[in-house]
Amino acid sequence: DRPRWPVALFFSLAFFVPILGLAGFLIGLTIALWAPKATMYQPYATVPIPRFSPARSGQEPSFRSTSVREDVFNPDMSEEVRLKALLSVQEMPARATSNLLRELLADRSDDIRLLSYGMLRNKERAINERVATAMDALKDAQTDIPKFQAAKELAELNWELVYQNLVVGDMRRHALNEGLKYIDIATALREDDPGVWYLASRLAFRAEQFERAASCMDKALDNGYPRERALSQMAELAYSVRDFTRLRELMAEMPESQQAPQLVPVAGYWCAPMVEAQDELASVDAHTSNGDGAAVDDRIVSTDDAALEQAT
Repeated sequence: DRPRWPVALFFSLAFFVPILGLAGFLIGLTIALWAPKATMYQPYATVPIPRFSPARSGQEPSFRSTSVREDVFNPDMSEEVRLKALLSVQEMPARATSNLLRELLADRSDDIRLLSYGMLRNKERAINERVATAMDALKDAQTDIPKFQAAKELAELNWELVYQNLVVGDMRRHALNEGLKYIDIATALREDDPGVWYLASRLAFRAEQFERAASCMDKALDNGYPRERALSQMAELAYSVRDFTRLRELMAEMPESQQAPQLVPVAGYWCAPMVEAQDELASVDAHTSNGDGAAVDDRIVSTDDAALEQAT
């Protein structure tokens, strides 16, 4: 016997689709249009803008620095583990690692001392080689433009030695003096470069020539240097000369969106309502009358030095 299911299949396709299919479609469409909806439509809601503190490109990376320091200085760790921990920071910026490497120069292990010295020496040598090249370019320059460019580069490289903490003591003072010498050459050749005046302000500030730093900062702003980018440096300068009124004004002017995370609590302190500031000053006066003024002043502002330093 022949199977009957093909006949039944063709009959179903010929009967149900053209006849009952249209009726079923109309019934389903009617139900979809008139039946109550299962869920109510929820309109869009307005939410407040979230607070966001962008990280600075020049912020020191954490790279588990606490763990590295613990591993390197842990006397119970094997020398192999300590060397691996030290090598893990080899590619980090010198500003973030130079203090750690300098401390390790007095380590009991010869390998740790040699590796630390080599890492510091390599970072410093890379800059010194560029200094030598720029000095040759300055000597060979015949016109003002190449002289200006070479002098500016020499000032920047000497600043880099200081900023990256690659020089200390007399070498740091020498780098600052050299930077100021070349920045004078650059400003004499071109007085309208705001970046050069800003660099001059930073060099003079690190050399503790505060009046010169303020003058150079004013010239940088007059020549078009963005004020919002200079606010942290201006605030640090005001703090160093103990011009707290000016510091409060600069902190209030600094946009929250451009504040580094470590600067937020400092700005909050200096931008606090005057009532709180007056209470704080009254406390200071009370301690000052007891002969503790200097110590109290140091306690109040001690946390601001590091934050302002990192912000610039």
